[in-house]
Amino acid sequence: NFFAGLRKNEQAEQTYLKAIEVEPENIKPYLVLAAYYDANGKKDEALATYQKALAVQPDDFRIKHAIASFYFRNKDIDKAEKAIAEILAERPDYIPVRILKGEILLAKGGFDDAIALFGQLMKEEPNSDQVYYLRGLAYLGKRDVRMGKADVAKAVELNPRHIKAK
Repeated sequence: NFFAGLRKNEQAEQTYLKAIEVEPENIKPYLVLAAYYDANGKKDEALATYQKALAVQPDDFRIKHAIASFYFRNKDIDKAEKAIAEILAERPDYIPVRILKGEILLAKGGFDDAIALFGQLMKEEPNSDQVYYLRGLAYLGKRDVRMGKADVAKAVELNPRHIKAK
């Protein structure tokens, strides 16, 4: 990360690769390298690195979530939804993936379904600024400004540094 911060990309990549070489069973270096590739526009390398991490630990939901998020960020909604469905089939209460599912509902204009999902999540995670923020966006998508503003304001109350909510 030090080299990446200095924009010494070749050294950063080599250091990440060395970390994987030193601890090939540790998935964290894979995830960091994949995020690095993704941030630098190397989408194919990012996905390949996520897949390598999954090969090392095929049952790790963090990796599966990272892959689903990668697909969503890169506008491959069908693959993201498929990945989410697979995760939720195995672990239906996995909150990070349920939040991602809600984000996809928002992106597709499924505001009522998103509001219902985020409402459920609020009961389970009442202090999640992200859930309030996203439900606020769903209300705003329905043009319910009063409810949208209330939820976004609650997100800011829970996390005053939530830039998007501000």
